[in-house]
Amino acid sequence: MTDNDELPERDDDEARGEDDEESRRKLDFVLNQQAQFASDAEHMKEAAARITGVIERLTNVLSTLADSQIRTEKNVGALIDNMTKLIEAQAQLAESQAHTDRRLDALIDVIREEHDGKSED
Repeated sequence: MTDNDELPERDDDEARGEDDEESRRKLDFVLNQQAQFASDAEHMKEAAARITGVIERLTNVLSTLADSQIRTEKNVGALIDNMTKLIEAQAQLAESQAHTDRRLDALIDVIREEHDGKSED
């Protein structure tokens, strides 16, 4: 291009029209982005509400589980106490049974001695 070749001058209306078109495209872009942001924000709110519900349910389950664990620990403690008492009672019963066996053996010996003594007569 030479100095003699000048660019055609743009008409002010034409330039303004192009500026308006560019401004409109930029505005449309901003509005679309804002709409997308609003939509995304709504989805995030919905997701947060679902997560909050899940957390509340998990909290209730955890609370119920903790209560059950406390009851289980009390029941296990009572079971241990009862087993200890049962073991002690069984030991006493075994001792009593051994004493009864000794007395029965002594009685059998007495009866045999009497029976054997009568047989000799």
